[in-house]
Amino acid sequence: MKSRFGVFIVCFLSILLFSGCSKEKIAAPQVPSDVVSSQASSEELQQGSIPSELMPGGLLSEEPSSDKVGASSQETQDNESTVSAQKGQATSQNEGAAKVGNSESGAGEAQTQENHDVPAQQITVSFTIDSSAAAAKGKSGPAFSSSVTLSPGATALDALMASGVSADVSGGYVAGIGNLYEKDCGSMSGWLYAVNGHAPNVGCGSYALNNGDSVRFIYTCNMGKDVGYGIG
Repeated sequence: MKSRFGVFIVCFLSILLFSGCSKEKIAAPQVPSDVVSSQASSEELQQGSIPSELMPGGLLSEEPSSDKVGASSQETQDNESTVSAQKGQATSQNEGAAKVGNSESGAGEAQTQENHDVPAQQITVSFTIDSSAAAAKGKSGPAFSSSVTLSPGATALDALMASGVSADVSGGYVAGIGNLYEKDCGSMSGWLYAVNGHAPNVGCGSYALNNGDSVRFIYTCNMGKDVGYGIG
């Protein structure tokens, strides 16, 4: 009996010990696999077993090589040189355009000056002074026949003054030419004028001439009837 009881006690104690070991194993905390992997990766990284480019951001963390830095600096210098050359070319073009503009402006001013220097187109008329009727009465008088050049809009009186022959004129009325005056050959004598063969009915200071006109100042002894230009 004692031997059997002893065997029972030994078996009971063995069961208790086995149960205690099992509970400790069950109660032991389970470490997540991802934490373990993370720790392992960290240790491997420290030991240099994992390439840095495989880590997140590994490629960005690489420092640029001296060759790349040199190439970038060269490109920057090339760009600056290109910009400077373009600015220089643009400046040259602007200066050239300014010179052309100034040249054209100068040419225009010169042309304008030339236009101012050249007088307006003038007219030329034939001019005659005829005192033959007075000579027939024994009175000498001036004789003139030539062409005179006048400004546009000039009158018959302007033609007389341009001839250079002295004349006594008052208010557009010609009292005498040379040394021959009105009434020197009677009360009906005096000076009249004709343009292109016709005696105008206006004073000689009011009749505007045209280029090529023929102007005559004629002394009459009988109100123009004796010289073919009857007046009144």
